[in-house]
Amino acid sequence: MTVRAVVTRDVLGIAVQIGRQTSGGTLMLRYTEDAAHLAEGSAWPEPSLRLEEDVARALFDALAEHFGQAAGGRQQRADFVHERGRVDLLIGMVGGALTAAQAGQLREERQ
Repeated sequence: MTVRAVVTRDVLGIAVQIGRQTSGGTLMLRYTEDAAHLAEGSAWPEPSLRLEEDVARALFDALAEHFGQAAGGRQQRADFVHERGRVDLLIGMVGGALTAAQAGQLREERQ
């Protein structure tokens, strides 16, 4: 069974459709004021869930942290900073090797 979620923006906020593909068809998750339930169908006329933008972002951040990612793009920024440090180290090593090689050539030319 495969679960799929589709997120779209509409005039009322962020609309989320959640469905589970089964051997018998598609079951769509539907939240009501009382409960959540699954029902057959390929799509609901209304989304499974509708959230305001700030609520959707808060939910996204919480889910990202739950699944091991930093919220708000912090993980991507940390990855960039880490990679930049590696590149800076590599450039320093290559630059140092070239400087040393040039210094050796200059000594050989003087002698």
